[in-house]
Amino acid sequence: MCQRIERCCSSNSATIVDDSAVNPELLFEWNQLTKREYALEQQLNIIEQEGLQKYPEMGIAKKVVCKIIHIDRRSLRLGRILALLRMRDRAVKLVRLYCCMHFICVNIFTFVQSD
Repeated sequence: MCQRIERCCSSNSATIVDDSAVNPELLFEWNQLTKREYALEQQLNIIEQEGLQKYPEMGIAKKVVCKIIHIDRRSLRLGRILALLRMRDRAVKLVRLYCCMHFICVNIFTFVQSD
């Protein structure tokens, strides 16, 4: 179902697993669980196919939503970068304003003292 999980959980090694020390009851239960999981996946696929037959645009909508989510994740980083750039610009403006105000205050102070 999820390609990321398949990539993460797939194994490329061809090693033989020795299951002689494993409890047979646990193996039986594991087999039953995997069969149930397979049956549920088959039912889910059937439901998905029926939905696609009834609403053909659902497949395209799913792709569009996935693309939007992907773009949102990327733009979130861009949004942070833009916010930081705006913050930097505001800080620079504040420093310039402070320097101008300081210059004006110093000039006024010296002008007042000279009188």
